[in-house]
Amino acid sequence: MEEEKAGEVGEVGEVGEERQDSSSSSLLAPPSLSSVRVGAPFWCSTLDRWDQGGHPRLDFFRHAKWSPDGSCVLASTDSKKVEVFEPFAQVQNGEGGRRGPTFSTHTADVVHDVEWYKGGGEALIGSYLTCVRGHPVKLHNGYTGSTTASFVARNHLDETDDPYSCVSSTEIGSAFAVGYDRCLRQFHADRSSSEATAMVKTRVKRRDPDGQRGAISCLAVVPGRQGMIAAGAYDGTVGLYHFDQPSRGCAALDLFFPADAPMSAALMDMRVTPDGVYLIGGHRSHDYMYVWDLRMTAAGPVTSLCRSSSGQLKVGFDLDWSGRCIVTGMESGGLKAFDVYAMREVEVVDEGGPVSISPTHVVDFNPASACIAVAVGDWKEREEEECPSSPLHSSAGQLDADSDSEGGEREGRGVKSKLVLRSIALAYAEESASMAGEERERGVEEKQGSN
Repeated sequence: MEEEKAGEVGEVGEVGEERQDSSSSSLLAPPSLSSVRVGAPFWCSTLDRWDQGGHPRLDFFRHAKWSPDGSCVLASTDSKKVEVFEPFAQVQNGEGGRRGPTFSTHTADVVHDVEWYKGGGEALIGSYLTCVRGHPVKLHNGYTGSTTASFVARNHLDETDDPYSCVSSTEIGSAFAVGYDRCLRQFHADRSSSEATAMVKTRVKRRDPDGQRGAISCLAVVPGRQGMIAAGAYDGTVGLYHFDQPSRGCAALDLFFPADAPMSAALMDMRVTPDGVYLIGGHRSHDYMYVWDLRMTAAGPVTSLCRSSSGQLKVGFDLDWSGRCIVTGMESGGLKAFDVYAMREVEVVDEGGPVSISPTHVVDFNPASACIAVAVGDWKEREEEECPSSPLHSSAGQLDADSDSEGGEREGRGVKSKLVLRSIALAYAEESASMAGEERERGVEEKQGSN
């Protein structure tokens, strides 16, 4: 009995040490945010509203993610295309007019997710992953777009299982995780085998009361937790899993979703702070993002952050480099910012004004420079009532002065879907206080010198 108690105390001690480390890391968080300043767009790429046959088409960007070195943007569109942009090279070369992709590849079906590969290996530097409906997960060369490897997963009917999401991180090395219907699979890009090396069930059977129901819509790696994966599902729940210890899986966190339409509140985007303390989840057709403290998962969400996201289109968000600031899109086309650790809204100074009246559904911070990638547009047909004061529509801006590839101008309704880059600056409360203190000291010195 004493040995068992000692073992239990040892396990609690290990968890306590883990929580102490997490809490100490949270104390090293940056000072409180006072405001977020977003500059005018300095680069823009617009999707064509007309197909090759001259018929109108409502296309929009589904994803846009920066490369680990911050030089390229990986994007996918609703027209089943995957594109790679080099915006800074185009700006330096002074390329005007339409800013097209460096290369573009067509997929066989809808692109569920794209992700840069962040594992090791010199031969795989710059590679990216694609999850296409009804097809295996594929690893592509980031310089040409050619397929270098395929990773097949089969269901109980021996059919190719649909991949819905994927995540790659230096925390899990050369491995990457892929979300499927009621399960997670782990693959290794540096191995010759295309089969999964590990699998964790999020729900054993469809009618089981425990576990996550539906497909895994988004994934995130929890830093400093030995490869822990956070998985968000279409039923609005989050689960924490370990591939090396499947028995520890299914530590599900219950999320709030509307009781009358639970499936419409699917969890579509998720981020974890760099210190591994807070997890933020955003739902579809729901106006709140929820924040959980991963040290106290049983306590429920610690706070909720309000934004406008009542439509069926995913409204994305992202964390800054320090993990304190959240910038999220809005259905009205604007941006909203929050301080994670202070759990409050932060003023956004938008110098360029709203880019569009369409929803801002993609926001991604550049890991190497102070700018963000923002995608606006959706599948709905809207009037051309976008803000004329925006640089994207002024004759001096020259950012959206694109013409059709065949030369002639065409008239038509519908808002153009755009991918734009905007500079961003975060102002902290301590910085403003220190500047005010320096000004007061300078004034006292001037008064003493005059006396």
